[in-house]
Amino acid sequence: MSSLKEQTLLFFLAAIFVCLITACSGQSTDQMQRMDLSPDQAERVAHILQAPVQFDTAEAFEINSGGAGSGPGQANAEAYSHPNPLLSDEQELSFRVGNGLFRKVWVSAPASTAASDGLGPLFNARACQACHIKDGRGLPRDETGHHASLTFLLSAAKDKAALGVQIQDQAIAGQSPEALIEIRDTSWSVRLKGGEQVVLKTPAYHFTDPGTGAERPLTPSPRLAGPVFGMGLLDAIHPADLFALADPEDKDQDGISGRLNWVEGQQGEKAIGRFGWRAETATLEQQITKALANDMGLSSSHHPAPWGDCTAIQTACRTAPHGDADSFDTHEASDQMITLMAAYLRGLAVPKRRQAEAPDVLHGKKLFHQTGCASCHQPKFVTRNDPALGVHAYQLIWPYTDLLLHDMGPALADQPETPTADNREWRTPPLWGLGLTHTVNPAAGFLHDGRARTIQEAILWHGGEAQRARDIYTSLEPEERAALLKFLNSL
Repeated sequence: MSSLKEQTLLFFLAAIFVCLITACSGQSTDQMQRMDLSPDQAERVAHILQAPVQFDTAEAFEINSGGAGSGPGQANAEAYSHPNPLLSDEQELSFRVGNGLFRKVWVSAPASTAASDGLGPLFNARACQACHIKDGRGLPRDETGHHASLTFLLSAAKDKAALGVQIQDQAIAGQSPEALIEIRDTSWSVRLKGGEQVVLKTPAYHFTDPGTGAERPLTPSPRLAGPVFGMGLLDAIHPADLFALADPEDKDQDGISGRLNWVEGQQGEKAIGRFGWRAETATLEQQITKALANDMGLSSSHHPAPWGDCTAIQTACRTAPHGDADSFDTHEASDQMITLMAAYLRGLAVPKRRQAEAPDVLHGKKLFHQTGCASCHQPKFVTRNDPALGVHAYQLIWPYTDLLLHDMGPALADQPETPTADNREWRTPPLWGLGLTHTVNPAAGFLHDGRARTIQEAILWHGGEAQRARDIYTSLEPEERAALLKFLNSL
């Protein structure tokens, strides 16, 4: 038996053993091992997913970040908005209609367009695309200083009782926003080897009552709208592959202790969180309906309240006209709308790599592995054979994430703690398409609150489990840092 076959056999035996000892915790065999693969497929996958040892050429299929359904990879403003080329005509039709819904500008009720009314009464945006600009990252602030694509979550019980899950800074006619928000920065610098100085900015948020101008002593958590392309492929990663990467107790003593975030699934079951800055959402449908409710005040079968995030004491908001209609499942956003928007997100293609064979890019890739960045930003997966969207089946993809929660240190900690993640933990964000960020949106920000203006700034904010990799980066020679950044910009 070959060494690889022995490894594959041991993998299956270990998975079965883990299933047996964890059965009492409610984890199914299907979650703990890849029952979707034949033995031959499992052997092939084990071979493909081995970490590279040579960096003088690109790996096979490395250019296809999103597998066979990768987008064209052209460096233009539409780079994130292409449909997966493998979609059938029927699937592409759903994709196009879902795209229209994702771009739809909602209006307040009552309106002559019943399919588009129901906005608010309090809200943060009128359309999904208003925050996820061209399907990419949002604006931490626009040219006027407004926090264009930032939302602010609340954690204190008294704040939630008064204002709900998050602050809404816009309102329909006759209603008042919950707060006006001003962002002020303090600057500090980091010196890199070779003498380069990088100025970092720490944002601070100030809240005032829109009616009186009085200060509101809130301590919310900012969240920047993230890219939405590739979400269908992240959904298609098999749970067993995420189990295999998790090491919450750092048993291998490499300083990395990523863990799965267990959240409530769509049917109330225990599920792996994959989406959101803290992996707090398990499915695309949940992500969509939560955003509709909290960001736009739109009801759905998942969040049936027509007043969105308004609390019991916000009586004017709760008694305002709404857009619930029998023709749309008695809600403002029907189940069909949710299905079509999910079809759009699942069908968005990941752009192809660029310059994957360039010598400096390959050198940067080597440094990416040597510095330990790949420990969390897991380069590749082979998707499950039975995904929600058939064209995602058995695809070699390169998302550069493990979808796990990691302690990122005190500098990136924020005030609120979710029920399943503490205030220093963040999900590893995917890096595919990273180099096209400012091509799609020149003012886009990085990290959960957009504080980093460049990829290098984002690296320098890393702490906690990533502190060692960050410190190695600062000690690299200037030409080595340039190569590593060139690799990241090629993704």
